[in-house]
Amino acid sequence: MRELRNLLERTVLLADGPEIGPEHLACCAEGAAPGEGTVRFAGPVRPLEEVERAYLRWAAAVHRGDRRSLARALGLSERTLYRRLRGR
Repeated sequence: MRELRNLLERTVLLADGPEIGPEHLACCAEGAAPGEGTVRFAGPVRPLEEVERAYLRWAAAVHRGDRRSLARALGLSERTLYRRLRGR
């Protein structure tokens, strides 16, 4: 289950919009054997802040709870989460 969650989190970072398509899963479909720890990415390199904001917006959309519990799940303070969602 953890591997599936990690796979989905990686593909969300690669998705350009609100949907994950087969082209986003291609980077991980040929992936490493379990436990190898190798991740392959496709597409152009994007600024880390842009990728982080996209991930945080996704996490906020799918999280069942308030921002405080989301921040706790992400290992951030509520204030840091708020700042990062706003774009710093």
